[in-house]
Amino acid sequence: MALFFMNSAALAFVITAIGMLLMFFNMFFLSVFGVLLGIATVTLTIRRLHDTNRSAWYGLLGLIPVIGGLILFGLCFVLKGTQGENKYGAEAVYE
Repeated sequence: MALFFMNSAALAFVITAIGMLLMFFNMFFLSVFGVLLGIATVTLTIRRLHDTNRSAWYGLLGLIPVIGGLILFGLCFVLKGTQGENKYGAEAVYE
């Protein structure tokens, strides 16, 4: 009977250790994914602001709670980009 409890305790320890390792790797990969997604979002926002002939500093509007994100959304996705060349380069051509 004592052997059964020792084996059960050892099995519970192993399962808990495996669970903790999986949780650590899950948090690690989600953190890496979050950082990569954040970098992509910032760079694409800057490119879109440059398409509308605005400075990348307008991206800081997104730090203002609620209203800043709405203004930034309007600048990036509602307004059209400038026609032709602007101070940030030639018009992007998508085929």
